Amino acid sequence: MERPQTGLDALRLDNSIDRRTMLPKRAAALEQDVGSTIAACGASTSVPAPHPDTPINHQHLGRFTCGDQQLEREVLQLFVDQLPKLIAQLKNAETPNQWKQAAHTLKGSARAVGAAALGDIAERVETAGEARAASLLEPLAAEASAVVAYVKAL
Repeated sequence: MERPQTGLDALRLDNSIDRRTMLPKRAAALEQDVGSTIAACGASTSVPAPHPDTPINHQHLGRFTCGDQQLEREVLQLFVDQLPKLIAQLKNAETPNQWKQAAHTLKGSARAVGAAALGDIAERVETAGEARAASLLEPLAAEASAVVAYVKAL
């Protein structure tokens, strides 16, 4: 028996979608798929507070890895591998738009893996004016170093 198509699978089959309504439908389908995945592993959909002594909130990351610690280490290692490139993009940005885009990418990536403090600094960098944002690079680099050292110690 074939399982019914839901979420993104059903959206791929529907060729009658008008482009003006596609994004909201895709977002709803993605939310349905993510919610199903979270429910399947028995994880909560609420975001728990991070542990104050670590730069990574493992409870948050565990929501997406179903508590698989090996998968968490792999995801964190991928993030740490990409972190120098993201910071270099930020430092080498030639326009305000490039600066904001690099900071926005770093913010989202950091928050996705549970590096909330790094994500918060990246958000301040993203929204600060150019002159003020440059002063945030030092705290950003310091928090990034703390995340890298923590992940390497896992």
